[in-house]
Amino acid sequence: MLKSQLLSFIFLCFPGLFFGQIHRIPTPAGEGLPGIRQGSFIIGWEKVADAVAYEYVLTTNFLCFQGCAGDTRNHTVVDTFAIEYELVPDTWYYWITRVRFADSSYTDWSGISYFRTFYAQDRPIAPVQPNPASDFTLIQADWSSHPNASLLRVTVYDVRGNIVLPPRVWARNGGFLRSDAVEFDVQPLTPGLYLLRTELIDAQGQAIRSTTERLLKY
Repeated sequence: MLKSQLLSFIFLCFPGLFFGQIHRIPTPAGEGLPGIRQGSFIIGWEKVADAVAYEYVLTTNFLCFQGCAGDTRNHTVVDTFAIEYELVPDTWYYWITRVRFADSSYTDWSGISYFRTFYAQDRPIAPVQPNPASDFTLIQADWSSHPNASLLRVTVYDVRGNIVLPPRVWARNGGFLRSDAVEFDVQPLTPGLYLLRTELIDAQGQAIRSTTERLLKY
């Protein structure tokens, strides 16, 4: 918390630092966007006309972006995103970018963006939003804790343990992000408290991880 407060103070005192390239993901000053592999996180920025490459520095030391103590990574990529692996969990990371053009010139460094890492196992497999829900809720599978999972199965129980909606199964769409969000119809449920059991299934049909989340229907 102290670091984020100090960084906000720097933003106010030195506004000139924050002109330049626009960062798109993850949400500023929030949780990082995990990749499929445990400990990996994704950063992304706006495309710039005539750019041939993008350089970024990602570090745990927000006061230093070159030759710093701590975990610092500096890479150049041609895409408008990058994936960094084996980041330290429960840690704030700070990152800046700049653009390279065909004549080998660079823009100035961008402003500082930052996010916090976490363990994928500490999050539900498929967070449900909104919750409480009245008609539909959005389910998005988090594949990052088990890259070998190929299916997501969701079963809804009442508080007595009875299945009240038939299990629904979604296939993993591939790629390096979480699966596409899907709408889950809760209209058939009467108002009350329910339990959603979510399971990640491997190619052999075996459940390799499951979590249970409460859902309030109103």
